[in-house]
Amino acid sequence: MVPEAGFSISLFDTRGVRRSLSPSNVPSLVNLVAAVRRAVRLFRRIEPAVVVSVGGYASVPAVAAARMRRVPILVVSYDAVPGRASRLAARMATASAVAFESSPLPRKVVTGAPLRPEILATEPARDQPRARAVLGLPADRFTLLVVGGSLGSGALNDYQPLAFETRMDLSYAAADLVVARAGATTVAELAALGVPSILVPWPLASEDHQTANARALADAGGAVLITESQFDADRLATEVERLQRDPAALQAMARGARSVGRRGAAAAIARLAEELAAGEADR
Repeated sequence: MVPEAGFSISLFDTRGVRRSLSPSNVPSLVNLVAAVRRAVRLFRRIEPAVVVSVGGYASVPAVAAARMRRVPILVVSYDAVPGRASRLAARMATASAVAFESSPLPRKVVTGAPLRPEILATEPARDQPRARAVLGLPADRFTLLVVGGSLGSGALNDYQPLAFETRMDLSYAAADLVVARAGATTVAELAALGVPSILVPWPLASEDHQTANARALADAGGAVLITESQFDADRLATEVERLQRDPAALQAMARGARSVGRRGAAAAIARLAEELAAGEADR
């Protein structure tokens, strides 16, 4: 997807490192050292003005090379609880762009999570009739959207699985209520659009960050948080029927979600990266 968008791409052979002492970490560490060396050579050639890290173990070689070459580092973290790679990178970073005020990363700037233009162009109250018509849904029926991320999710899929949906803007606009996991982008989209939701965090997410993401939206009154251990068809039916009978509660949830939504995140992160790059040029 990156080359198709018109950008060059360099790939590093990296692997995750286990938290416990394990012989399997040896090849991972060897690959990491080799990847850092390759990143240093790459940076000598392209001379970046700033390095932006969005986390994950694949980001570590570039962050390490940037630190060695004294290139400004911007860490971008979307989750309420940052992953290990982001926490490590943030120690070396000039600034951290975060989606949540509660983020523990140092030198943080709260920007929100960047969202696609088609999502930001959506206004559910305005677009619902058109969205339902395009998706072939009844115009006057209470509509529930269940989404489990790009690969789906077992606990959410045991109802009526559908094909991968590429027009999430239409899906959000058509829905009266959303049932979803609590990945950072999903939470950011729900908040920006003001869509009421029932969030079931993925319990195996690192550092349990999805629960923290969901709690941020629930604390604002924009979502109902249900743990996976408490989630089943009966609990779902109870919550959906309760909200379906109470339009005022749904409207209050929509206002609560929108109150913590940030729609200008992409521009804010870009400005921050440009400021760091300009600061490096002035040195």
